[in-house]
Amino acid sequence: MTCLFSIAVHEEYDCVLDMIQNLNYYVPECYIILHIKQDFVFDVKNFSKFSNVFINPEKFMTGYVDGSLLYVHLSNLKKKKKLSLKYQYFSIFGSNQLFVKKGYENYIKQYDCSKAQICTQKDLYGKMNYQYTRFFYDSSFPYIPKNHSFWCAPEGTFYKYNLLLEFIEKSNILDYYNINKKFYLKNNFKYREFLRDLSKLFSKLKLLFLFPKVLLKYTYANEEIFFPNINQLSKNSNFGDNTCYIN
Repeated sequence: MTCLFSIAVHEEYDCVLDMIQNLNYYVPECYIILHIKQDFVFDVKNFSKFSNVFINPEKFMTGYVDGSLLYVHLSNLKKKKKLSLKYQYFSIFGSNQLFVKKGYENYIKQYDCSKAQICTQKDLYGKMNYQYTRFFYDSSFPYIPKNHSFWCAPEGTFYKYNLLLEFIEKSNILDYYNINKKFYLKNNFKYREFLRDLSKLFSKLKLLFLFPKVLLKYTYANEEIFFPNINQLSKNSNFGDNTCYIN
């Protein structure tokens, strides 16, 4: 069984090299696709010695909680298609993650995908759920039922390839990607930071419903909404835990 790891690189070279060696040791049957942030000075020549590691030539200007990581992982998937890689599972992996034991392949093949939380307006501590409130008012995001949606951080999650393809097709996410990706290819993350902070002010004043809906997609981590909702297509109600890692 082969797994494709999609990784957004934001660590130093030595850390990424350690991660690659760690993955190849603990999960030898894998492919690794790396996205390297647009302004990141990074020498990838030494990675050529790994036959299963591929560098995504498309470079987004990623930021914090601004929707950019959704484009990174979708772009990595498009890179996979061009390479004609064959795999059974897709996993989003953090560039600061490390496995601590073998057995990942045997574990995930028991499940269609990893588990996620039901997305609600309030979190476990009774506070307003930052991601959900913005997702709820975001009218531009591809169709995901707002009254029954899932949420979780994407790092450490895994999904069967056939479920992933089916969800991508049903959600029309690639149309959304093609229309909006140019905004993340530009060095304008300061503008996204401004929109994110402005949305926080609107939220604090309980006026988020007045915030321009077409701009909400730049103010939250929509990858934490999109990928977890793949599990809605699973016919198996038993979901696996996210992978254990050192962060």
